[in-house]
Amino acid sequence: MNPGKWIVVAFVGFAVFIASLVIVCVREDVSLVSNQYYADELKYNAQQARMQRAAALAQPPSLRVANGQVMVTFAHAIAQGSLSLQRPSQTGLDRTFTLDTVRVQTLLPDRWEPGLYRATLEWSVAGVDYRTEHTLVF
Repeated sequence: MNPGKWIVVAFVGFAVFIASLVIVCVREDVSLVSNQYYADELKYNAQQARMQRAAALAQPPSLRVANGQVMVTFAHAIAQGSLSLQRPSQTGLDRTFTLDTVRVQTLLPDRWEPGLYRATLEWSVAGVDYRTEHTLVF
C-alpha cells in the first residue's frame, strides 16, 4: 500500500466533510426576534422606564396559561393594552393581541404549537404606560 494514497483519501474526506458542513449551515433557518432590531434597541430606555413602573405596582397583572388559553388579569381597568407572544424558534407563530378595557381577559389564539413563548404585556392606565415580560410554556 502506498501511504500517499491514504493522505489523498484523508484530504478528500476532509473536503467532503467541510462541504457538507457548509451546506447544512447555509440551509439552517435563523430567525431574529425582530426584523427591526436596531430601531427596537433605540427604544430601550423608554421600555426600561415602563418596566420599572410595572415592577413598582402593588398589584401587578397576572398572566396564566390554562387549557390552551391565555388568561390576563389586571387589578384595575386599563385604558388600552396589548399582549405580544413571540416564539423564539419559529417567527411564523408570533401573535399580537389587542386587550380590552375589562379586568379579566381570555385570549384564544388560532393556532398553538407546544413550546416556549416570550410574552410582552403592555398597557396604560390614566396616561401612564407599563410593560412586563413573561415566559410561557404551552
